[in-house]
Amino acid sequence: MRTVLVGAYAGLAAGAKYIGTLFLPFALGAIMLIPSPRAERRLSRVLTVAGVAILIFVLIELPALRHLAQLRRGVYYEYAHATQGHDVPLPVSLTYGGLHLTESLWPGLGLTLLLLALLGLAAPFLAPPERRMPLALIAGFALLWYALHELAPLKPYPDVTRYMLPLAPLLAILATSFFYGLFKRRDSRAIIAAVVVVAAAIPALWTSVRINGGGQDPRAVVPQILAATGARIATDRYTDYDASRDFLGEAWLRPTAQTADIVVTANLVYDRYRSYAARKDRVSRPLSGYYRRLNALPHLDVSNGRPTLGYFNPALRIVAMDGNVERLRQISAAIAAAAPEFKVRLIDRRPKT
Repeated sequence: MRTVLVGAYAGLAAGAKYIGTLFLPFALGAIMLIPSPRAERRLSRVLTVAGVAILIFVLIELPALRHLAQLRRGVYYEYAHATQGHDVPLPVSLTYGGLHLTESLWPGLGLTLLLLALLGLAAPFLAPPERRMPLALIAGFALLWYALHELAPLKPYPDVTRYMLPLAPLLAILATSFFYGLFKRRDSRAIIAAVVVVAAAIPALWTSVRINGGGQDPRAVVPQILAATGARIATDRYTDYDASRDFLGEAWLRPTAQTADIVVTANLVYDRYRSYAARKDRVSRPLSGYYRRLNALPHLDVSNGRPTLGYFNPALRIVAMDGNVERLRQISAAIAAAAPEFKVRLIDRRPKT
């Protein structure tokens, strides 16, 4: 029965997202390589897991299988997307293996829980023999998942953290098991281990509450105020809910002072190009230079004061392409009147005369 369930989980994982296919070869390798009772049945278990996984996957994909040409194009697109990257391809030669650690796991888990999770990778060495292999499998799959995503150039801002989401429960299990191994002589029920991990998770939980807390979204307030100025405005895809516009950030749309008085962007966009700028000795992209030039112009930074994570709580940047600081001050006053809780900063890096 467990063999059938493993196959079903593998098929469901692959059907949910193609990267979930990774679970199948890992499971098959574990069955073949790990010593177990009735070793002579390994091959039959492998075939059962693979067969059930394929069956479940085919059942999920039945609607797509009726349109093979479209399915083939979609699979090819996703393959190219994964191997060539998004608009900001970041291969491991540029990230040195640490981007998901610092940009996904650290913000998502919090520093304390992340440190405990990293210690948890040693849990198999502290565990009794009967628990050592299950924990080693969890740690091995976690490392494999991280390594493959770090090796791939596909790390799309602003929601790169979602690729590490499957690791969160695995790392929590490993962290708890690590502390259970340390205190098992005096804490057979793992109460100390659970308390330590839960306490370490409190900062991350509090951050999540702040991210999802009440309050206005700048995208619901700022666009109307800017429209009332009568200025020529260009926006990017994360600063307004009006999806009918051409968006700044597309390769063919880089407004200048001759075509726009105000450009409105957001950290959900310019952070990805700042990542390019930080690696400018290794990577060159025209849009990276464009956003650096925008940052040098007078601008307002507007946020609701809550942390940005993924697509939540963007900080808007209102750039005066014509250098009109007085207009920015008027916009700042209008934002303060409409949403007093917003944080608005006027930044002008030009030399004072």
